[in-house]
Amino acid sequence: MSRIILFALVISLPAVGWAQTMSIPLEELKKDSTQPTTTDAVKIQQEEPKKKEGERVEVTGSRIKRLATEGVTPISTITRKDIEKTGYTSVSDVLRDSTESSFGGFREASGSDSAGNAYADVHGLGADHTLVLMNGQRLPKDAGDAAVDLNLIPLAAVERIEILKDGASALYGSDAMGGVINIITRKDFSGTQISISQTTPEKPGGRHRDINLVNGINGSRFNMVNVLQYRDETTIFSRDRFWTNSQLSPTGAVPSYRKAGSTDNWQIIPGSCPAGMVLSQSGDTKCQYNTAERSTQLPALQQIGVLSETNVEVSSRVKVLGRISASRKTTQWSFAPAPGRFAITDPAVASTLGPGGTTLPGLGAGDGVEMNYRTMSLGNRDNAITAMSYNAVVGTTVDLHHDWSLDVTGSHNKVNTKTIGTSGYPLTSTLQSNIAAGNCDPFDPSRPCNLSNSAYRPESTSTSQLSSFDVKGSGPLFQLPGGPLSLALGGTIMFERFDQGTDPQSDAGNVLGGSGGTGAGQRDAKAAYIELSIPVTKKLELQLAGREDKYSDFGQTFNPKAALLYKATQSLLLRTSVGTGFKAPAMQDLYSGDGQGFPWIVDHYACDRDRAAQGGGLPESCFPHQYEVDTHGNDRLKEERSISYTAGAVFEPNRDFNISTDFFLTKLTNVVGVDYDEMTRAESANPQIYQQSGSGITTTRTVSGGLDAAFVPTQNTASREVTGVDIAAAYRIAPRFKLSTNHSQLFWYKQAPFVGVTPRNILGEHGSPPWRNSTALTYLPGERHDISLIGLTTAGQQKWVPELGRINPYTTFALQYTYKSKSFGQFSLGVQNVLGSTPPLDDSDNSGQLNTGIYDQIGRQVYTAYTAAF
Repeated sequence: MSRIILFALVISLPAVGWAQTMSIPLEELKKDSTQPTTTDAVKIQQEEPKKKEGERVEVTGSRIKRLATEGVTPISTITRKDIEKTGYTSVSDVLRDSTESSFGGFREASGSDSAGNAYADVHGLGADHTLVLMNGQRLPKDAGDAAVDLNLIPLAAVERIEILKDGASALYGSDAMGGVINIITRKDFSGTQISISQTTPEKPGGRHRDINLVNGINGSRFNMVNVLQYRDETTIFSRDRFWTNSQLSPTGAVPSYRKAGSTDNWQIIPGSCPAGMVLSQSGDTKCQYNTAERSTQLPALQQIGVLSETNVEVSSRVKVLGRISASRKTTQWSFAPAPGRFAITDPAVASTLGPGGTTLPGLGAGDGVEMNYRTMSLGNRDNAITAMSYNAVVGTTVDLHHDWSLDVTGSHNKVNTKTIGTSGYPLTSTLQSNIAAGNCDPFDPSRPCNLSNSAYRPESTSTSQLSSFDVKGSGPLFQLPGGPLSLALGGTIMFERFDQGTDPQSDAGNVLGGSGGTGAGQRDAKAAYIELSIPVTKKLELQLAGREDKYSDFGQTFNPKAALLYKATQSLLLRTSVGTGFKAPAMQDLYSGDGQGFPWIVDHYACDRDRAAQGGGLPESCFPHQYEVDTHGNDRLKEERSISYTAGAVFEPNRDFNISTDFFLTKLTNVVGVDYDEMTRAESANPQIYQQSGSGITTTRTVSGGLDAAFVPTQNTASREVTGVDIAAAYRIAPRFKLSTNHSQLFWYKQAPFVGVTPRNILGEHGSPPWRNSTALTYLPGERHDISLIGLTTAGQQKWVPELGRINPYTTFALQYTYKSKSFGQFSLGVQNVLGSTPPLDDSDNSGQLNTGIYDQIGRQVYTAYTAAF
């Protein structure tokens, strides 16, 4: 707190180059509400719910309440009307296709406990570096991935989404390093509205169906809004899309093997593998298996969500808010039969394995055998996930004298997730017993394995809890030449809890094709912050903010931020900002137990050596393959740090045209998390890099140098740096036409996997497109008709194996027509991916040719919707 007080006394310091994003008063807003609304400030002021004359409100990026005519911080806003024109059915779909999502975002995908989750990611800095709020209140993170699952938020409850494209830890604390997303729910709604929509794809699978009910009651001192949403999405099988119908795994029904306890190369019995399926790589020989024949690419998802918010004006000075929400989401997905690695250490048993009971080639009489094997007889691995989320908020606002107000808010949030492997998982110990008893020989087709006695139903559970208590007072202090000097002072007390557990067999590592660990932890945090709005003159405004956070696990941190706004002319505004930020260690990274996965990695160490040995070319090791990676939590992690700079301008020469530009530079240090490709690249450049960096990472390699497994504990070792510009413009061509565009361009994206490694610019490489653009044309042929055409373009990039070339830029179009009748409600008909074009494919990517984080895998879809109000 002492640093907060000290910070409040430095307002006399020079202001040039200091930052906090500023309010933008564009006077023309009040004259014509039909003007273009792409510019950040324009959108906010037009799309906010109606407010009483002279009422001050709090906006994203500031704790000081302001008059609507004073404008807001430079944020990008997606209104409910914008959302309705796209036909999207989830908050995650909306944010993933925004231009600020430079590298796309994690979406629903089969294969983990997070199969039904989706996350936001501003400027490619990572979902865990983007703070997600609901009406200004922090939301809990998923217990698996340490990011907020957007699918738990009913889209029907959303009034608008505000994206603050700047670090804001000085106001909001942890995670607000890459940006802040504030989801504003519907208010001041009166009556009853029901809407039904369905999206039907041209190709099999992926149908969406939504039913929404909104009810609002308004009184002179009372307002209540209730929302109910049901969402249903069907499965897409990998075999149903030609770009995913071939996904080759190095572990198949024909096992590969080697001497138990060795680092020998893997081999198969000669002639045992079907033609064309043999994989030779860095001395290893394995038999591949096409997992796409049995796997789901997109899981089935059903969700029901409810939200109820009540506002009561107890007196002319006291208002009370109450909000409760809940969501139940179920997800089902399937993968090919379970693969895994295990050993038969008894030489007497190992010597009998093989066709006709002969010893396997390459093994000695006293050797055990280690094998990679897929248990085909148990069938697919089927999984069911149930996620329950709860949110409760109670708050009071007291209007004090002289335009001061006091806000007191308490909130409680909880997310519980349970995953059950309903079929297809064997116990490794029972499988080994069957082999030892002679009931099963994976190497002899004449002795098929009946593994029904080894079938098991693994279970895992996780809980993420967040409770907080906030107090804030704000108001003017005294008059300056440019207006009142305003102050906001506040404090927060927060409690977090994390629990992750698995069944005993999974925890012991005895389930083939499954993984899991146990871990638990809790912490509390206290914070105090201050914000000053200083109108130096009528054209120059300075804002200063600072926040001190103290966590019970890693310690405390102080983060200042400053901003300068200059109203150069009536139509031109200039702004600049600078501030520091932090991210507290994720509870999952601190306290999670042992974990195991098989991610797709390009082993640059083996690639470089194999290429040198054969004199060039592209050996198989230069392509991505699955490798075992083991992880573990680390309760000694420190906070991640950042510094961010912005500079921008808003220009509106007339009411028909406006444009805004915002340059940004963000540097992150002490980052937790390692890019595995960069890990092997660094190892190739310097085999001792892990010992020098102190990362704790170790790799196990075969005698020929191929990657066998890696241990990657969570450590503060990485760094990132990104810079670019966001541009938004709108132009009213004629009374009935409006053209708007949003463009986000990155200039560089540097990252280093470890301390001491020179950062490398990865922009334009696989999964890192340098720019995205969204352009919309709206035509209003009549009072009741609305036609919109939206184009989303993503820049090209290198293939995962750059020697095989690049993938081209890609544009997809969405077209929608809406008719509003006088008596029968509103009808909408639309088509997503109007041209039915195939997204760019990467034939060097063995994990799947389509990057579903960036591109949509469903294809052309017809969208129909009907809304009726009562």
